[in-house]
Amino acid sequence: MATFETRLAQIRRVLEEATEGVWDDDTLMSFYNDALMDIAAQTKDDYWLKSYAFNSATSTQGYARPSYDYEPVMLVRAASYRMTRITPEELTGRALSATSADPYWYYVTGGTIYLYPTPTTAASYTYYSHRHPLTVVSTSSTVDCPAHMMRVVDAYTLARAYEQVGEWDSARAQQENYDRFLSDIFGQSVAQRAGDYPHSPKVVY
Repeated sequence: MATFETRLAQIRRVLEEATEGVWDDDTLMSFYNDALMDIAAQTKDDYWLKSYAFNSATSTQGYARPSYDYEPVMLVRAASYRMTRITPEELTGRALSATSADPYWYYVTGGTIYLYPTPTTAASYTYYSHRHPLTVVSTSSTVDCPAHMMRVVDAYTLARAYEQVGEWDSARAQQENYDRFLSDIFGQSVAQRAGDYPHSPKVVY
């Protein structure tokens, strides 16, 4: 895995500034972390997919989920049954006191996963969601990003750096690189998951 020091050197080569001058390392690190968060949130790449196992308890409907997750991908009961996600509004008119040995729906509100109907027996569940990338805190930090996305993160960082000092043509060029690289990733993702529509890239400010 690459360290931020390696990526920083690459970014500074493009900026034509080998050491701190117009841009200090902390500023570029901040832009880089923004890039990681933005790209992970948009692409939902399986690199950041994580599973969390928990056991249900009799007569307990709500279970805590990690607070740093993005939206859930799926919930699987007993390693085989994929449950259906619903919204709380879809329970309107249904008996909230309903129980079942085999809950088949779930919804997420805040930091809690709710099973419906409320389970009457204990069972194992696996919750899948995308985690946030680990924050880069120093030049020795390992960059928490798949190799094929490194150039996207670099382009975002460069666009922000050039914009900061009003070099608009360079900022626009890096924004175009970012858009193109991200579109390439979405194209690959769509090819792998037929039917999915690519998310529009967020504009870098």
